[in-house]
Amino acid sequence: MGTAITAFNKALDTTFSNPLLIVVTVLSGFIGLFLAGVLSFIPILGGFIGQALLATFMAGVLGMTAYSTLPDTSAELSHYTETLSNRGPSVFGVTLIEQAAYFAITIVILFGFAFALGAGGAFTEQATEDPEAAANMFTAFGPAFFIGIAVYFLVVATVALFFQFLNVSVAVGDESVPSAFSDVYNLVTNNLVSVIGYSIARITYLIFVFVFIFGTVIISGMISETLAYGITLLLGLVIVPVAFTVFYAYHAHYYLEIADETIISDDTSTDSESSTETTNATDNIQGTINH
Repeated sequence: MGTAITAFNKALDTTFSNPLLIVVTVLSGFIGLFLAGVLSFIPILGGFIGQALLATFMAGVLGMTAYSTLPDTSAELSHYTETLSNRGPSVFGVTLIEQAAYFAITIVILFGFAFALGAGGAFTEQATEDPEAAANMFTAFGPAFFIGIAVYFLVVATVALFFQFLNVSVAVGDESVPSAFSDVYNLVTNNLVSVIGYSIARITYLIFVFVFIFGTVIISGMISETLAYGITLLLGLVIVPVAFTVFYAYHAHYYLEIADETIISDDTSTDSESSTETTNATDNIQGTINH
């Protein structure tokens, strides 16, 4: 959990030290969400493409954050465009694969539900004639339904634990689409407790931001309509942009932290001579610059 806290502190420092990063995060989010909204009118495929485009635009923000960790370097617009130019297509591709995987998981589990309901339907005729049979049917399939939902969320949460790092692995870690999967697998399995803690912290942060925003607007509206307008303007122009910039900067910094730890751990565990050849995630960022 210490790594997650360290990464969050760095994210705060990066955000407040680089106002341009906040502006770019807001513009990227607006453009990405607008395009995703337009594409959502295309059944199924449009949603996949829209999510991939949004992820690609936001990958530029991850890249800007990573570049700012280099010595004597601040986040610049050129870092955003270079990240999109060098890594954008790969981020787009890996996001499509990610969306397809979630879709496949949902379809498989829905088919499982359909099969279970079909099996239950076989008893329908008997159940309508025998109240005791109906009670037995609901007793049997009621818990199965809730167990099925629990299994679905458990599977999705497990997959998300790994998939959350695919985009940043490609955008920041300079990984190809195929190697990103092995990179993410190593990162998560070698830092499982830390990653779980980070994931919980990230979700908690988002919940806190939303509760704070809506709670502040509601309370200010109870006090005064004029105050509510002023608070909403302040939240929209300052608090929300800063909060979501920290959210993305946090993701980039945490990836860099655990990538360094994993690489160093792997190096020291294989051969003592390899310690002189240790590569870290910051070197990968520099490699992206020189692409």
